[in-house]
Amino acid sequence: LFLTLAATMSVATLGKALSGMHCPDKLVFLLLFTYRYIHVALDEWQKLQVAAKLRAFRPGCSPRAYGVLANMLGMTFVRSFERSERVYEAMLLRGFSGRFLSAAGFKADVRERVFMVALVMVAAIFFAADCYA
Repeated sequence: LFLTLAATMSVATLGKALSGMHCPDKLVFLLLFTYRYIHVALDEWQKLQVAAKLRAFRPGCSPRAYGVLANMLGMTFVRSFERSERVYEAMLLRGFSGRFLSAAGFKADVRERVFMVALVMVAAIFFAADCYA
């Protein structure tokens, strides 16, 4: 049920909604930054793969191949961590105070509240049917 609702909204809207439901700010930051920078980590991994191929590395099931893959994974994490430090410092320089501010407001109207209640009731019926079946 959650995926049905979450798939129809943007990640920024999901972050705003989670913040509005008083989820911990660190959890919301983690969600937003993970979504924002997942492609950066993927780009780092692809660069390391290209470098390994240029050095005639072929993945296999040997101890050497596992060592090379472990080094590549470690370098991906190190480079991503260094990038995150630079991003955090840039955010502080731009006045980041620990809260994301949004220009778009988010208020649930009566239709959305009725839909939420109906959805919870349907979920409860499915749960009860699963328990007693």
